[in-house]
Amino acid sequence: MNEKRECKFDTFEGFAEKDVAKDTAFSFAKAGDYANTSVRLVMSKMPNPEQVRVHKGYFPDTTKELSGKERFCFVNLDMDLYEPTYNGLLYFTARMSAGGVILIHDYFADNFKGPKEAVHRFLKENQGSYQIFPIGDGISVMLVKSEGV
Repeated sequence: MNEKRECKFDTFEGFAEKDVAKDTAFSFAKAGDYANTSVRLVMSKMPNPEQVRVHKGYFPDTTKELSGKERFCFVNLDMDLYEPTYNGLLYFTARMSAGGVILIHDYFADNFKGPKEAVHRFLKENQGSYQIFPIGDGISVMLVKSEGV
């Protein structure tokens, strides 16, 4: 049975110091930025909360909670910083279902240049394996595995 479920990975504590320390060339982010949220607040906005599984903590450490057999058809990486975005690309591209898409938020952002650098590194390491397309919102791109790869 293919169980369809939404997974959310977030610290709910804002940016981690170790990521901010590595991001100084790409942004002016500070540890704790975007900490004004909670699991309860996010879940209150979900139309089908029974289908949402929250993994609270530092990514990718929180992926240890998964079975390892999960496949993803759509992933939205909105991590703002270089290292988390790169780690997300590594983790999720290895687990994408055929035809799956990864959306990378902040690719064209002026205040967060890390996601774009992470994507470029990933594409360079995987030459010809993925295609990148702007999605029309002026800030995001989608990454799709090239056919035949």
